[in-house]
Amino acid sequence: MTAVLRGLEDRFGAVPVTLRPGAFELAAQRPPTSQDQIRLLVAEASAFARRLDAEAYDEEAFDIYVRGFGAPWWHFWWNS
Repeated sequence: MTAVLRGLEDRFGAVPVTLRPGAFELAAQRPPTSQDQIRLLVAEASAFARRLDAEAYDEEAFDIYVRGFGAPWWHFWWNS
């Protein structure tokens, strides 16, 4: 988990703001701005969620959210 968070921080300025059992939230200072960055973020979030035995991400909805709102706040959860 640490490596994933460090990568998100390096690329997007994303830092943890909430951490609780089964979920965490990040605030991103530099949300993705290109389609390539968005696709990579969606793929990484989905792979990360699967590694944590999380509920499946709706990649299309996540893509729309990131693209449409600049998504400065990201929420990750998994079944605990």
